[in-house]
Amino acid sequence: MSPRPRRVVIVVLAAWLLAPTYGWCAPILDGSHIREHTLANGLHIIVKEERGWGVVATSACIRCGSLYDPADTPGLAHFVEHMLFRNGEDNGEPSALVAAVEGRGGQLNAETNRDSTMVQMVTNPQALPDLWPVLARTLFEATFADNAVDQERKVIAQEIAEREGDAYAALTTAVWEAAYPHHPYGRIIGGTRESVERIKAEQLRAYHAQFYVPNNVAIVLAGDVAASEAFTQIQQAFGKYAQKPVTWSPPEPEPALEGPKTDAQTREVNLTLVGMGFRAPGIARKRDVCAMDLIYTVLSDGRKARLTTEVEQKGLVNAFDFQFLTQREDGLVLLTAATTPDKELEARAALAEQLQRLATEGVTGEELERSKRVLRNSYAFSNEAYSDQVGSLGFYEMIDTYRFAIDYIDAVNQVTAEDIKRVAAEYLSSDKMILVILRPPAPRGSGHEV
Repeated sequence: MSPRPRRVVIVVLAAWLLAPTYGWCAPILDGSHIREHTLANGLHIIVKEERGWGVVATSACIRCGSLYDPADTPGLAHFVEHMLFRNGEDNGEPSALVAAVEGRGGQLNAETNRDSTMVQMVTNPQALPDLWPVLARTLFEATFADNAVDQERKVIAQEIAEREGDAYAALTTAVWEAAYPHHPYGRIIGGTRESVERIKAEQLRAYHAQFYVPNNVAIVLAGDVAASEAFTQIQQAFGKYAQKPVTWSPPEPEPALEGPKTDAQTREVNLTLVGMGFRAPGIARKRDVCAMDLIYTVLSDGRKARLTTEVEQKGLVNAFDFQFLTQREDGLVLLTAATTPDKELEARAALAEQLQRLATEGVTGEELERSKRVLRNSYAFSNEAYSDQVGSLGFYEMIDTYRFAIDYIDAVNQVTAEDIKRVAAEYLSSDKMILVILRPPAPRGSGHEV
C-alpha cells in the first residue's frame, strides 16, 4: 500500500467511483514528468517536474532503518536521525539545516522506518541553491558530540515513555515481536529504554559512517523545479563526497511459523483490544503485494467494506483498523479492533470469519472492480501534495525502485479474483495467526475472565 497507510472512507468524487473503467484517467504519478541522474559517487537523483505552484518538496532518502540495526542495539538508525537536527556544539541553537529551511519559511521533518530514513524539506524553489550545501553537510558531515548525544537521549527517552503509555502501540508492538522474534522487523524502530541508554556517541559515529554515504542515498524532488538545474546544483554540493562500500548483509529470513500464537494480557484499558497479525509478502512478490492491498480495500476501505458492514455496523466492535505496509522483506498484515469485554469472543469470531471468507469464497467481479476504483482514489488522495509524491517515490526507491510508485495502479489492475483468493488462503489462514489480546482488569468479585 502507500507509504502512508490509513483507513480512508471515500465520500466524494462519486463520478470517479461509478466509472466503469479508469484506463482513461491520467496517471497519478506521471512517469513522463520524471528525470533521473546518478552522480559519479553513486548518489541517485529523481526529479518530477510540476510547474505552476511555486513550491518544491525534497526528500533525502537513506537506506538505513531499523532493519539495519545490530541485534544488541535496536534504535541506532532512529538515534542518528535525531542527531542530524541537533547542533553539534549543543549550545541551544537550532541545527544549520533547521535554521536554513525554516529561516526561509520552509518546512522540515524526518522519519525513520523499518527500511529507511528520510529527511524532507518543502521550500520555495529559489531557496534550493543555498540549501543543497547545508543538506549535504548535514547528511555527510554530522557530528556527534558526547554532550549533544546525552541531551538527545533524553528527548528519545520521552518519546519511548509516550509510546509505552499508549495501549494501541503496546498491542502492535506485541504482534510484531511475536511475528518476527528473530528478525529485525520484530524490534521496536525507536529502540527500548535499555538499548537507547546503552548507545554511545562512538557507536553513532560508526553507524553514520557506515550508511550515510552518497551511494546509499537518493535525493527525490517534486514540484516547480527544472531537472537539469537540480542535477547541476546537487552535483556542486554533493559531488565532492566519496563513494564508499556499504558493509551490510540482509538478515536471515524468519523461520516458518509453526502453528498459531496467542498472547493474552491484562492492561489498564477500558475496552478489550484485539490484534490479529499475519506475515505478509515483501516487495519481491509484487503481484501478492497488490493482491494484499486489494484485500485491505475489500475488508476495510470505504462504507461498503466487509469489516464495516459485517462487523462494525453490527455492533461487534467499537472500532477497527486494518494495516498492510509493503516492506523490503516479508512484512505484516495487522488487523486490530476494540470491543467490550462481553463481546470479545463474538468479535474475534466475526473478524476471523471475514478473513476465512476471502480464502474460501474470494470476491465477486463487481466487488473486485469497486475495490480497484476505491484503491485508485485512495492512492490518488495520498499523492496529492508534492511532499506526498516524494514520500511515495522515495519509499519505493529504498526498498526496490521508484518505478513501482508509477506503475502501482497498472499492477493493481492486473490482479484477478483468483489472486485475491490465493493470497488470502496463503497468508491469512487461522493456523498462521498471531493473536494478541489486551483485556481490562476483571471487575472485583466476578471471579472469572471473558
